[in-house]
Amino acid sequence: KDLDGKFLEFWGSYPIKVPGRVLRSADADTQQGKIVKKKYLSIIKKPGTHEKVMKGLLNELATRKKDGSMRYMQMIETYLNQCTFEKYQDDTDIKDNFTIDV
Repeated sequence: KDLDGKFLEFWGSYPIKVPGRVLRSADADTQQGKIVKKKYLSIIKKPGTHEKVMKGLLNELATRKKDGSMRYMQMIETYLNQCTFEKYQDDTDIKDNFTIDV
């Protein structure tokens, strides 16, 4: 995938809102989208990092959906700034292949 495609995969996988809060703009072609894209592309410079980010995000979404804690998802900028995806890399309760309805 090209870099734009990788960013759009991340952007589209991240929830727009959770109960009571908006986590990101609906459209990536916004000021927030431009800021997040710049940050995301700087994070995924190292080969394989995009896959790690996506695995961490999908693991976190599955975990939070399962235990009812979606309301604690971070804003998208905070998620990247704090590299939260690293905390969910080795979630042994989650299988590698799954889908999420967000």
